[in-house]
Amino acid sequence: MQPTPLSISRVIRAPREKVFAAIAAASVFSSLWIRRVRWRTAALVGAAVTVVGDALTCLAHGYLPILVLRVLTGLLGEGILYPLSFVVLGQTRDPDRSFGIALSYSVGFLAAVQADFRSEIFRGTICVAFPLRPLRGHLPLMTGEV
Repeated sequence: MQPTPLSISRVIRAPREKVFAAIAAASVFSSLWIRRVRWRTAALVGAAVTVVGDALTCLAHGYLPILVLRVLTGLLGEGILYPLSFVVLGQTRDPDRSFGIALSYSVGFLAAVQADFRSEIFRGTICVAFPLRPLRGHLPLMTGEV
């Protein structure tokens, strides 16, 4: 029996929902640890767990190992980085401006990821959303060479 696109999307979506739940749980409990640890150390641990977890996910075979790796990465990687980023942004001289810039880059990045990579819209979005104007013509993505 061939898998249908709907059944495939459910299998792909299930780990993502669990990862978001793990990140949310870690964020809720971050108030218990965020003022007691060195932020730089926490950021390095979160980034290391995220990179290792993502790499191991690429090597995993089967649904359960991928699910476990993604949840652990969400809980101990992104779950540390996400609340920490908000605390750091809140400590800046102008938090409103900092949050605005962070939100703009997040939305711009999401738009770039969702776009068709070969289209003119994508190349325009990435040039406007990110300061890559000086690189135009030097990146294969920006010249249309794929």
